[in-house]
Amino acid sequence: MAPGGQCGPRWCWLLYSLVVALLTVRWMGPDLLFSARDEPARPALPAPSSEALAAPAAAGPSAEAPAAAGAAPPSGPRLGDGVGRCTQGAANAACPGSIEPPMRAGTWSFGNYMQAWRNDLGDRVLQIQGEATEQQCSGFFVWGDYAWCNRAVEPTAAARRPSGGVVGISFGIRDRDPWSELMSNRYGVRTELYDCFYGVAPCPVPQKNAPCGGVMGYGMTGGELRAGALGLERCPLRDTKSGPKQGCFDAPYRIHRVCVSNTSCVDKKTGHAWPYTTLRAVLHGFEPLSVHLKIDVEGSEWNQLDALLGSPEDLAKIRTLDMEIHYGLEDWNSPGRCHEEEYIAWKVGLIERLAKYFVVSGTTLQAVIEKQSRLARRGTEQLAGELNPNGRHCMTTSTGWDLGMYCLSFVSRELLAAP
Repeated sequence: MAPGGQCGPRWCWLLYSLVVALLTVRWMGPDLLFSARDEPARPALPAPSSEALAAPAAAGPSAEAPAAAGAAPPSGPRLGDGVGRCTQGAANAACPGSIEPPMRAGTWSFGNYMQAWRNDLGDRVLQIQGEATEQQCSGFFVWGDYAWCNRAVEPTAAARRPSGGVVGISFGIRDRDPWSELMSNRYGVRTELYDCFYGVAPCPVPQKNAPCGGVMGYGMTGGELRAGALGLERCPLRDTKSGPKQGCFDAPYRIHRVCVSNTSCVDKKTGHAWPYTTLRAVLHGFEPLSVHLKIDVEGSEWNQLDALLGSPEDLAKIRTLDMEIHYGLEDWNSPGRCHEEEYIAWKVGLIERLAKYFVVSGTTLQAVIEKQSRLARRGTEQLAGELNPNGRHCMTTSTGWDLGMYCLSFVSRELLAAP
């Protein structure tokens, strides 16, 4: 500032530039300063096959256009702070990194499922583990079944944010969906929830696990469980006795009573045909690296993953992928062809192919094996589903573990490669 309160030419120019910059950010948004044009060009993807380009069968909500971006991520404490942990010996605790499982001691209760070919496939499954590193991911967030790469989910650390924002798509809800609530309340991500089995009929008194209860409750379409609708300024940071029992969402969400499958399933008792859509139909219209995807559909994942792998365009849309894998089930929760080597090998091959496009950020393999080891030491194998000698053990390893069901978290390789 010049003497007498007058600014000299240099100071006036600097002050003027600062005011213009601040107004630009305020009214035009930070994207004007950090433009997508400054990002490196995306590597070319191979053209989809003609089979992949064929329009899949779809119904109802799958044809909807993506909704507007969700709420801004909350400031201050967030859902999941201080409670995420790698493993407490529960079968649903995910961990980043990889493990080398020891040889199981004692009698192997599933001797009928220890064929050499099955062991070879199980050992291949053990190779698909946590490839993503702490440095690549800028750390991990771990909660229950999920081990998320911060670089993919944290708004402040994330690379390659799409212009239209990101969305969470969750297939398989049951009575509540912690995955969607975390996406909503921790990261401000809007979510789309899909499940055809819940909320299909009214009931006088909603009950836990009942078809008319839970987040997919009868009459709900999305919005009933928003924090404001529940009389809350924001959703609780943890589940408490005084908090909402059926879930709570800070960001917008929608409910679709549609399952993911290639075909409809008819209820034998009622003759009702459950509505369905395909994964590729739901992904239609989304930008590259814009979709956080969760699939927990009791065996219906396999045909959807096969179709997804035939479409590089759709693969490029997925930012993260969380799955519960069921080697012993196929579409609509029906028992899979457990004794067919070619069929089980096809499933393992699908996961291996996904691992070429995505990086594993975490699995529940450690927790699954810890639980089985603990049960075996206690001599309670007869009571444990994982080690029940009369059960079906489609995926076993040469070291004596049953990996028929576990959870796996993926993150896009392209996202981790971005500067």
